[in-house]
Amino acid sequence: MTEVQKFRSSEVTEVQKFRSYRSSEVQKLQKLQKLQKFRSSEVAEVTGVAE
Repeated sequence: MTEVQKFRSSEVTEVQKFRSYRSSEVQKLQKLQKLQKFRSSEVAEVTGVAE
């Protein structure tokens, strides 16, 4: 492999790492949003009972 090819392949691996990182981050965010929705509905139920 030439230097350019080595550089290109390392670039590709970096991009792939970045993409997998991004997708795992997105999954974490979605879990957080679900948790927040669940919490807010819990709070609504509790306040409904309190009133």
